[in-house]
Amino acid sequence: DDPAATARALADDVVVFDQHGCLSPRIAFVVSDDSTSAPRFAASLAKALDETSIPRGRLSEDERQESTRYVETLRVAGEVFTGSSFAVGISSSVILPPAGRHVHVVPVRDLRDLDRVMGHASELVTAVGSSDREIGYYFRRSVRTSPIGKMQKPPFDGPVDLRLL
Repeated sequence: DDPAATARALADDVVVFDQHGCLSPRIAFVVSDDSTSAPRFAASLAKALDETSIPRGRLSEDERQESTRYVETLRVAGEVFTGSSFAVGISSSVILPPAGRHVHVVPVRDLRDLDRVMGHASELVTAVGSSDREIGYYFRRSVRTSPIGKMQKPPFDGPVDLRLL
């Protein structure tokens, strides 16, 4: 309901561990039939990442090269917002961006569209941030669902930590 607040919450999840953690979000699906929703969300996320007070850690040479490839790919095949320590790309295809504060935004019309867009890649998803606790049913395997903004602070009760299985 509030894309700017959601973007700020997602930025909080992204900056923790600079996406080197197993619960770090890298792809954001924007569910809407309004074609301007995903670009507006991506711009809000870029603004939130730009305004964070947490400095990004050092990237390895390989990570810098992956970042350059991701940004250049999105300049040709989508849209990209960049800053000194982040990149937010948008396209209708799912692209796994590199670690180091890179988020890929994918517009979908409704949650049922996730399976079509993700294909077999949905089997690789381990954690999902959403206000909709039912979102896990749209993936091909069990996923941890957490509210956006709390993805890095989940309870120890599920498929990621395996303590209760």
